[in-house]
Amino acid sequence: MPPADFLPSPKAVAAESDPFSAYLVAEGVDAAGRAALLGDLERLAWSFALVTLERMGWDRRAGETLEPESLRQRFGVAEEHRKLFRRMFELLAAAGVLEIQGDGFGVVVGADDPLPAELLADPEE
Repeated sequence: MPPADFLPSPKAVAAESDPFSAYLVAEGVDAAGRAALLGDLERLAWSFALVTLERMGWDRRAGETLEPESLRQRFGVAEEHRKLFRRMFELLAAAGVLEIQGDGFGVVVGADDPLPAELLADPEE
């Protein structure tokens, strides 16, 4: 395999990179527009987390308590993705689908219940 010494170092990339917010300012997006965009991105992340977990086989049942680690193992999610997998449940708690209960979560909105208004049923739309 040839050496990858032609690639810039992470430090060099960071030195040449501006934060996304600086890009938006340069493009003329005002503070309210930037805040709205970040809110939209957060809601999109909630929706993709929900869709992803459902596609993996998660069946939400209102009143049920769950521990992400046991679901991670049941769904065959690799150990190196443990933090990301748990983060998806934290996103759903922020969305109002779950509530944090100690180290686990309680299901507030079951699969047959209407989703919170800010949550997109189909994030692909």
